Amino acid sequence: MYYFNKLAAEEGFGQDVEERSAFAEFMVFITKLAAEAFLGRESQEQRQYFSSKVTDIITYIHHNIDSQLSIGDIAAHFYLSTSYLCRLFKKSTGTTINSYIISRRIELAQKLLSAGYSVNEVYSMCGFNDYSNFFKAFTKKVGISPKKYSQNSLR
Repeated sequence: MYYFNKLAAEEGFGQDVEERSAFAEFMVFITKLAAEAFLGRESQEQRQYFSSKVTDIITYIHHNIDSQLSIGDIAAHFYLSTSYLCRLFKKSTGTTINSYIISRRIELAQKLLSAGYSVNEVYSMCGFNDYSNFFKAFTKKVGISPKKYSQNSLR
């Protein structure tokens, strides 16, 4: 209504220029509304697709947390390229897929250590290749070594 009133209100010198200007402003406004409506629907559909795809990826990670998980294996399982998988996961979760996997493994390790399993049993049960990688990741995330954590949780 603002634009129609603006068009009707102009009279006198330069009226034609004012009318064209108001009409152009109105057309830009309509174009923006249409673009937002179209892109809003498309991005909503994309968000649902991304959300369900990332949910499937997270479920897959949880089911296979105790095995050797590589980004290449995960990408192949979901028929995605590794770079697309990494971008999709980061965009949807705010963290990298490697960080997510390590965090889940450390959480599992904490539960197992608290349940009384030995450190040597735990690192292989959580999908770590070797004790050195496990020790570094655990200490970085938790703040103490796995052995101290185990001792503290059993008290």
